[in-house]
Amino acid sequence: MKEAWNARKVLRAGFVLAFGAIVGACGGGSDAAPAACSSQSAFVVSVSWNSNGSVGSTVTGKVGVPLSAVPSIGGVPSSCLGQETFAIATSLGLPAGLALNTRTGVISGTPTVAISEAGPAGTGLVTVQYPGYAPVQALGVITITP
Repeated sequence: MKEAWNARKVLRAGFVLAFGAIVGACGGGSDAAPAACSSQSAFVVSVSWNSNGSVGSTVTGKVGVPLSAVPSIGGVPSSCLGQETFAIATSLGLPAGLALNTRTGVISGTPTVAISEAGPAGTGLVTVQYPGYAPVQALGVITITP
């Protein structure tokens, strides 16, 4: 049986404002891990967010004002396009009143509490994952003002 480490792929995450990280991936080939969506051993993913017309690496909103934050992802091989999944990477979840669409990555709703949340270093609040690669940070900070 081939050890998972030997089949690993690497996904690099590059974020607006020069944030970058190299992340090990799960790689294809075992019964538990899906086959990689690309033959590339690494690629750079850049993520920016359009939250109600403001584009950046974080999401901002106001209490009581409907929020729609749409991710824009670049650097993904064409064979992986449309195969991404998003997840909340912390037990804190998103601020009250907001929800994540795990297929599109859109964060929407009407925030009910003023808060600034940051996820753990490396994973952030929201991750994006492609088949055969480990999840990488897609959103590190969300701020809701009064």
